[in-house]
Amino acid sequence: MKKFLVWILLISMLALVACGGDDENSMPVVDPNARGDMFVHYIDVGQGDAIFIEFPNKATMLIDAGDTAHADKVTSYISNLGYDTLDYVIATHPHAGHIGGLKAVFEKFTVKRIYMTNKSTEEQEYIDLLGAIENEGLKKLPAVAGNTIKDIADDVTGMFLAHRTLSADLHDSCAVFKLTYGNRTFLFMSDAGFKEEESIAWEYKCDVIKVAAHGAATASGEEFLKNANASIAVISCSKDNAPAKETLQNLDKAGIKQILRTDEKGDITIKTNGDALEITKGK
Repeated sequence: MKKFLVWILLISMLALVACGGDDENSMPVVDPNARGDMFVHYIDVGQGDAIFIEFPNKATMLIDAGDTAHADKVTSYISNLGYDTLDYVIATHPHAGHIGGLKAVFEKFTVKRIYMTNKSTEEQEYIDLLGAIENEGLKKLPAVAGNTIKDIADDVTGMFLAHRTLSADLHDSCAVFKLTYGNRTFLFMSDAGFKEEESIAWEYKCDVIKVAAHGAATASGEEFLKNANASIAVISCSKDNAPAKETLQNLDKAGIKQILRTDEKGDITIKTNGDALEITKGK
């Protein structure tokens, strides 16, 4: 009798599950091969760079952090997205508009890895950054051409395309970084000038390019932009330092029609699943 009742109970439960399969609130079927989303945030820090990246596995990367005046904005922006750890930080070169906010970043977040060039200065922002790195007991990893970061997330790879040699000019000793997720590639040019553009020996075709030197006339040559073949260009600049006319003309000649500027749009975010590209902020 007990066995009979157990069988009745099991049959009833199965019937309920079967009936629930057509319920609009039932669990959706998930494609196990579907990629998650990567978000690239170009934070408006005036005449500087600060790019925060959320990977599909929730790993994080920060490329530069603006100047000291924008440090609170950078740290608040990242905190408001729910993060307290930065897996990768890249300091592209020791100019205040790029590394000035990094001391505050180290004070606010747990930093796991820091990539830097070998270029040094006597400026206080650089000295403060070295002190913050030492306090955390981190080893400076080389941001030099050919160095790769392979363990970021599934189907995500990063590679430094420059610098190859150190120059007296900081802009020709920048870390240039290429990030690929699936079929989409982002290129971060920092402040690299014409000389460094010409030194890049690796493939640098991309879908989205962060225009070098805030759109100054000292970078973004017409031939370089044509070879990059990007569909979207992002310029990080202040309202008092509009991009040079020559740079805007070169972007147009290269066929890049979608130009997003932080002086006009504020913060800009681009989302990709490795195939589609969507501008979710700063359209």
